[in-house]
Amino acid sequence: MKFLFSHLFLYFTFIGSSRSILDDNAKYLDLSKDFKNAKNLNKSQGSQVVLEKAKSKPNILSTLVIEHGKIVTSYSRDGVDPHEPQPIWSATKSITSLLIGTMLDEGTLASVNETLGEIFPNQSVWVGIEDADDIKAITIQDLLTMSSGLSWEFNWLTLYKSVPPCGGLNVRETLTMYKYDPTYKGVWQYLPLSKILSFVMFERTGKTPKQLLSERFLPYLGIKESEMDWKANTLYDGRGDHANLDFSISPYYDPEKVDPDNIDTLPFGVECSGPEAAFVQLHLNVYQMAKFGQLVLAGGISGPDGHVVISSEYIDAALSESLQVAERLPEDFGNLTGITYGYLWWNNHDGPGFDDLPEDTWCAIGNDSQIICVNFTNDRVSVQLADLEGVEGSPLWSHDPDEPAFVAMTRGLDFSNFSSSKSVKSGSKSTKKSKSWEYPRHLRKRRL
Repeated sequence: MKFLFSHLFLYFTFIGSSRSILDDNAKYLDLSKDFKNAKNLNKSQGSQVVLEKAKSKPNILSTLVIEHGKIVTSYSRDGVDPHEPQPIWSATKSITSLLIGTMLDEGTLASVNETLGEIFPNQSVWVGIEDADDIKAITIQDLLTMSSGLSWEFNWLTLYKSVPPCGGLNVRETLTMYKYDPTYKGVWQYLPLSKILSFVMFERTGKTPKQLLSERFLPYLGIKESEMDWKANTLYDGRGDHANLDFSISPYYDPEKVDPDNIDTLPFGVECSGPEAAFVQLHLNVYQMAKFGQLVLAGGISGPDGHVVISSEYIDAALSESLQVAERLPEDFGNLTGITYGYLWWNNHDGPGFDDLPEDTWCAIGNDSQIICVNFTNDRVSVQLADLEGVEGSPLWSHDPDEPAFVAMTRGLDFSNFSSSKSVKSGSKSTKKSKSWEYPRHLRKRRL
């Protein structure tokens, strides 16, 4: 286990005053406004490589590349509306990480070391839960790094059948989804579906994940709540392509009322009330996904006056290589050897086939290649949405280096977007006028 304590020390050192740590006289990119197209949109060498890759993959719906705050590459498959929100599946986890960051910023969470026992002190929550004392000791940091000791059999059918209605109507139901295994305490163990952090948010703020997102992020990213969605059911996808699974043996459903051919009787066919699913089911379009990526790249700041949406210190802590991804994985995850994990964000630069990916590239990755990537060195964001069905034979959680969003980040690609800088003559010398917005000091060290 490799926690970077220096990042955490820095985060907690500045947590009380982070919202006022801004560069003097600097201007910041206003993410409440639409991205502008670069003058060389889709014309650069880098764009041609990404476009060719996107067109070669029939599952790609849309992809964008943003460099220096402007769109340098844009692609949508014929008949696809890039403004239509799509489920980003487990890329939702990375957005949840940002929500947890705002709670740390404001003090509704005292630290990432707070435990579930401290957050849910009511003993009725824990009555009858196996290994309750061990689960009470799980920290927020454990959940953010997938190292809580909660585990599963890596059998999707068994997992689906163990999911309580709506992923858990309360925290107690949610806590029963996974078994505690001390072997995996402090060791990366991926949890695909969980609403534990949903109930953490609700317990401490009185708001659901969607309400927190709407209040603390959407206005500063120019996103209307009516133009996105976040569902409460961990399994709902609206398509019914899992209807062949025999949920009738699920302990949560009356066999006499379950019809495997009727999606409305299956758990993912139910519209649920209560907190949204923290680990899945956020629906965004590619422009909205890019806004979140650009916010991370900008150190949590949006707007000409430098409004701090989330502290750069939390972002720095979240995008630190905390744990090596475990070798024990479902086969459909693909080969993740060498890949590392921060606070619900992936770093693939040491993964197989990612030799040309800069090490300061961090990604949110979801089922069937829903991807948001940020790279600090190149000041670049790349995103993509893909068909949920994916491509036959491809990993379910794709870490394929050939995905357009990954390709867009590789070394050697030139998108030549310098439209934010103008050449200004001063006497006999020609100088470059710097772009009109800046990054916070704290994250500049990431830009090599």
